[in-house]
Amino acid sequence: MHSYKPVTFSAACSIAADAVVSPALTQWGMKSPGSSFTVNSDGSITPDATNLAGYLYSANKSQYRNPPVFYVNFAKAGKFIVNVGSVSTWNPNTLSITLDNGTPVNFGSITTNAYYQISVPAGTHTIEADSTGSDWFQVLSYTFTGYTGALRCAALSGTDRVLGNVQSRYYTYGSTQTPEITGGVLSVNSLNRDGKWMCDFWDTDAGTVLSSATAVVSAGASSIALPGISKDTAFKLYYTGGAATATPAATAVITQTPTPAATQDNHGDNSYYNFEDGSSMGWNVDEGDMINTTFNAYAGERSIAVNVSAAAATQATFYISNRVLTHGSNIITAHVYIPASAAGISGRIYLQDSNWTWFDSGKTSLTAGAWNTLSWNISSLSFVNTCNDVGIMLDFASAFDGTYQVDSIDFKQTLGEATPVPTAAFVPSKEVFIYPSLVKNNDKTICFNNLSGNNKIMIFNLNAELVKLIDTAAGQQNYCWPVPSRLAPGLYVYIITGQEKMIRGKFAVAR
Repeated sequence: MHSYKPVTFSAACSIAADAVVSPALTQWGMKSPGSSFTVNSDGSITPDATNLAGYLYSANKSQYRNPPVFYVNFAKAGKFIVNVGSVSTWNPNTLSITLDNGTPVNFGSITTNAYYQISVPAGTHTIEADSTGSDWFQVLSYTFTGYTGALRCAALSGTDRVLGNVQSRYYTYGSTQTPEITGGVLSVNSLNRDGKWMCDFWDTDAGTVLSSATAVVSAGASSIALPGISKDTAFKLYYTGGAATATPAATAVITQTPTPAATQDNHGDNSYYNFEDGSSMGWNVDEGDMINTTFNAYAGERSIAVNVSAAAATQATFYISNRVLTHGSNIITAHVYIPASAAGISGRIYLQDSNWTWFDSGKTSLTAGAWNTLSWNISSLSFVNTCNDVGIMLDFASAFDGTYQVDSIDFKQTLGEATPVPTAAFVPSKEVFIYPSLVKNNDKTICFNNLSGNNKIMIFNLNAELVKLIDTAAGQQNYCWPVPSRLAPGLYVYIITGQEKMIRGKFAVAR
């Protein structure tokens, strides 16, 4: 009815807070698609956290290695903090942090669930985090202290109405006391009508109106004084009629601009891996270098170009790791472009299951100067999920110095759990489920049932911040989490990793 869409509003205040970046690629063995990240004034990063892996790998794991460099601008001196999770037990591991390409600060023999930090002067800098020891370690988060405003805002705008929430960055589910942030200003824009609007601020615990304010909108914009906020407040902004006069002046020192929900334009390429977002979408190569390009796509506007310089006959693979494929009627399709000057090149789709057993579609000769479609029906295969690799193998009959392209790859899948050492698949007797999926006032716990034991349960809010990390015991099939009474209302995402696969789901808190 109201045709709601995400909008970007700012919630400004004079109090600073930490910017916390949590990598979105949380599986072991996933390579970061990106290596250069700009930390924005609102605490977000560009490109976003889906391009950032949750593990740092040493040179011994070069196939996964792509350490991040952060481009920052501190308004005042602060700290850069790395929260380390699990650590490889294979020999000592070292975290190196380098500021402005200077001498690295090395933290040797790092330990599980520890924090390591350096001081950062005010101004613009580069910060690199790397694993320079023997193996790998997990990074739960990167923190930039005092980097952004203490308030953040998320909102949906519809016809004559806006629904949103302003939250203190200091508030978490475990908070007992948080400072009240006063003097905040909500700046709205792109409203569909000028004139008088009313803004009601709501208590998200009690479900009652705290206060109301009149907003005068001119050229679609207005500034509204916020009530004091110690955790969060919801707001409803709605048109009441009348002509616009003047927009009241309101300023604040630090402006926080939240990133709206992502919407991706596929430009007509509706395949799962269409590369229209400008990234590699998690794909890798073992021969040559790849870039996302707008030159010569199969569909849409973008494809992946792979530059290969081989002095003799060779094989090259374009692959993605740790995928659970859907057994049954499942066809993998991919499209490969071979340059007109090439000859004697064949291609095939392949997979290696969790036992590293090899399956492929058989070689197909590829036509030079054209896009070639590869298709493989895997419904009759007896492979063991999670597949370590799924990809395309190209066979070059002779030396090749040129560029091939890949685009529009499609297959039914879910993300699987990556493990450093392949293990036999575990088939659960029942599906994992949680109860309740909607937490109300009288609910004290959320129970995760039919676990396989030795599970890791991670609970995130919609800002991709880790709310709770749970490790279950060997053989433990059920775990009930005591839900904190101050857990903020909203939607939460859980990820369960274990012996069989990675399971994802969500639950809501409404109280």
